[in-house]
Amino acid sequence: MIDIIPKEIINYCENHSSPESGIYHKIIQLTYKIEKIPQMLSGNMVGNVLQLLLKLMNARNVLELGTFTGYSALKMAEVLPDGGMIHTCELMDKHIKTAQHFF
Repeated sequence: MIDIIPKEIINYCENHSSPESGIYHKIIQLTYKIEKIPQMLSGNMVGNVLQLLLKLMNARNVLELGTFTGYSALKMAEVLPDGGMIHTCELMDKHIKTAQHFF
């Protein structure tokens, strides 16, 4: 594996990002347990960036293409205003069932 971003930058970002709540830890654990390519999970830093972008845009509706195990969908749903909606699209039944378990 090629490291594109120096570890110091990754450590800084991890140390200065909002922490994950318990449900995200459960999604991560299950994803790494049952998936062949768990690295597809977006993770906390990406989830926080998505939340920031939605807040900056005052987004009320989100369309997510490729839900995987639901991590990023839940992160985005957290910051939508009352009445906001997120629609997710996923082709693999296995991923849909996993994500629905957490939704």
